[in-house]
Amino acid sequence: MYKKTIITLSLLLLLCILANCSPKKLTELKHNQITTLPGKITLTGNIPFTNYALTVDTHHYNILLKTTDKKINTIIKQNLEKNVIVTGKINIYDIKSADLKYSFKNYEIIVTDIKLIPNK
Repeated sequence: MYKKTIITLSLLLLLCILANCSPKKLTELKHNQITTLPGKITLTGNIPFTNYALTVDTHHYNILLKTTDKKINTIIKQNLEKNVIVTGKINIYDIKSADLKYSFKNYEIIVTDIKLIPNK
């Protein structure tokens, strides 16, 4: 009886973890939301305006990677073009042109945890 309950709870917990790690669309992300995203570390922009970003290929977007932790910053710099799972807080900024005719949203994630996905 207890074995079935433990196995069922373990499977349910595993399903919840896997569902939380699935890639999300930009419209599903909310400001100040803590989320986990899988993707590839890339470098975006032109010199001297380059930034590290997480590229989510399944939904075709880049989200800027920011951190205050030196250890995480080193991991990001040393693993360019590697697949990772990133956990952190989403920041969304509305940016408008000077004449207010144009606007767009800038997305960034403040990374609190990063895990490398081993190559197959």
